[in-house]
Amino acid sequence: MLNFEPLFVLLNKRHISQKELALKAGLHPTTISRLRHLSGFSMPKRASVLPNCQILERICIALECQLSDIAYVEVPRRQVSFYA
Repeated sequence: MLNFEPLFVLLNKRHISQKELALKAGLHPTTISRLRHLSGFSMPKRASVLPNCQILERICIALECQLSDIAYVEVPRRQVSFYA
């Protein structure tokens, strides 16, 4: 699952609001808000709520950063069964 916590840490460091980022990136403020709600939660059931590459590219261009500066892949831990 993608975790966007680094994006919001970066915004905080640069004193940029979600609304300012949305305006600079040409996105709706709700799009940025959805990224915050995706962070730390399980994968949504509908793919339509996941950001596409164009959205991530716009954010990176607006912030002059790399994708790795705003998100990372969180690999779920596998549960080990001792009774298999």
